Amino acid sequence: MSSQAGIRLNTRFALSDDRMWPRAEANALFREGDVAGAAAAYSHALEADEVKDEDKLALLANLSLCRLRLTEFGAAESAAEEALRLGAACYANPGLAAKAAGRLLEARRAQVSRDDEWI
Repeated sequence: MSSQAGIRLNTRFALSDDRMWPRAEANALFREGDVAGAAAAYSHALEADEVKDEDKLALLANLSLCRLRLTEFGAAESAAEEALRLGAACYANPGLAAKAAGRLLEARRAQVSRDDEWI
């Protein structure tokens, strides 16, 4: 494992060897309770050149969940909206699309709730 900008990355694989390892690494960080690290790893995975829309859908849905857990509701909403704009990938994987839609709704509700507290 190596550390770069606070992100733990598994250096055994390159993206060309296995395009799914960044997601698996981010998932492991999330399971370990490192939500901020997982969010950074999901973001890093999304920056790869050859990420297919089906993979982007999962990465964005998971990133949205991380942002919700970190109470970064605007960022959670943005990630979920971007996931839902992936059209064909959503039709191919309606379960993930439903998760993204649920996270979008949760982020919007949290923002409204937080805004109501300031009134």
